[in-house]
Amino acid sequence: MKNREDPPIKIPKEAREFSAFIYLISEAATGDFPNDHVQTDIRCFKKGCHGLISTQLDFDNNAIKWECSDCQNNGSIGGWLDNIN
Repeated sequence: MKNREDPPIKIPKEAREFSAFIYLISEAATGDFPNDHVQTDIRCFKKGCHGLISTQLDFDNNAIKWECSDCQNNGSIGGWLDNIN
């Protein structure tokens, strides 16, 4: 717990934007469950890219995989099944 005298924590803009991106990906991928593949309207965050993100649920690896339609920027979000109640 923070003391009232501690200065507020400044989170870098890039970290805030990326965490929002991850949240949107997770929400899109699981919001249309049980579909395991979703084409979203989420734009790629790579500079100069205007592609849209598609997601795929990977149950074998407990991951949400995502990929940009234009630049093939991609990644995965692990452990998402562990957070479902």
